[in-house]
Amino acid sequence: MNRFARAFSFERNLGRLVHPPEARFRSVDGFRALAVLWVILMHCLWFQFPFAKPGDFAAFFERQPLWIIGGPYGVDVFFVISGFLIGHILMEEFERRGKISLRRFYSRRFIRLMPAYIVAMGIYAVTLRQNRDMLWTNLIYINNFVDGVKQAMPWTWSLAIEEQFYFTFPFFLIFVFYVVPRTRRTMLLWVVVSISLLIRAFVILRHGLHLPVPWSAGVSDANFLDWAEALYIKPYSRFGSLALGVLAAHFVLNGSARNFFQSRPRWAMAGLGCSMLTIVSIVIAPIQIAGPRWNDVASLLVLSSHCTLFGAATAFLMLYCLYPVSGPGRLLEAFLSWAPLRSLAQLAYSAYLLHPIVLTMLYSSIASNLRSYPMVVYYIAGPLLSFAAATALYLLVERPFMNLRDDPATTTEGLILRRFSLATRANH
Repeated sequence: MNRFARAFSFERNLGRLVHPPEARFRSVDGFRALAVLWVILMHCLWFQFPFAKPGDFAAFFERQPLWIIGGPYGVDVFFVISGFLIGHILMEEFERRGKISLRRFYSRRFIRLMPAYIVAMGIYAVTLRQNRDMLWTNLIYINNFVDGVKQAMPWTWSLAIEEQFYFTFPFFLIFVFYVVPRTRRTMLLWVVVSISLLIRAFVILRHGLHLPVPWSAGVSDANFLDWAEALYIKPYSRFGSLALGVLAAHFVLNGSARNFFQSRPRWAMAGLGCSMLTIVSIVIAPIQIAGPRWNDVASLLVLSSHCTLFGAATAFLMLYCLYPVSGPGRLLEAFLSWAPLRSLAQLAYSAYLLHPIVLTMLYSSIASNLRSYPMVVYYIAGPLLSFAAATALYLLVERPFMNLRDDPATTTEGLILRRFSLATRANH
């Protein structure tokens, strides 16, 4: 009983939030915190669409800063992080034990993700309620294959993609370790990334998609729905960033990342510059802004590659922060490892689940006076309210179940050791 009291201890969990424990990859927490904040800021704008006057939202949308409009790239950061962390966990386990415990992996993922998700579904069912009869698709993570106008919690399409990755990647990894020679594994992962580009190009041509991306049209626009369902929310068109995260984990485990950054500091600095330039160029590129028609070839190249290029640049920055060999690298690593960012990162999952509910309720409560305040007010109030709600969900649900998952007294391995210890004591 004590272990459950300890797991649900508000004081203990608050302490872990304010003073996050040391992590193996501290700077990765910084990437996660910035990514969720970026997505929330973009949604502070996006979720005003249902409450805007007809025809006004597009012009209002396009007057906002391009870096905020580029918030959807925060999801690619999440994908790179997931690919890196899950790839590292499973590949390291295989290298150490010669096998992967699928039962342990899936049970830990379930306990990590599902309790907070179920509570968020319940909150959605009694507040926003739109398409709540479809929440069963969220429960089994197939909601990104449901027609866009019929989805419940439509923003959770990215969680579905990540879960689909968790279901398939271990089996892919088993194939890689048992069938593919060690010297060919890097090449195979690059081939997977290349295939992701080809699949996106095929989808674009198959559906006749063209720049600009119709973000400003809103969710009721047929062009936006066609584009989103074909290219934005399906696993086969978004796995490139996940694969890049796995590739980065592979480089860490085989030592090539450390060797590169330590033996080629000038090349590392050049890579840092190229990565930063790539990220800035992609974010400020006006691909969501209506304007002159893009050339067909340019449109195809940009649409098929922009998410993957952004993911590649993010993956390089993550590796650079793990092996900072220069002043700029150490400054970047120190910033991303900053304790407040790491605390914010712990709230990322709960914040992602709840912030659209918070924003929708906020905007619906002041719909008649929505334009009475400058947009900067919403860019401040939206994240503050979202993280306040996320803090409650984290402290009361997410963190307690993570404690139970990680408590040796409640895990399978811990129970076995505990029984062995008791038996030993009895014999003596």
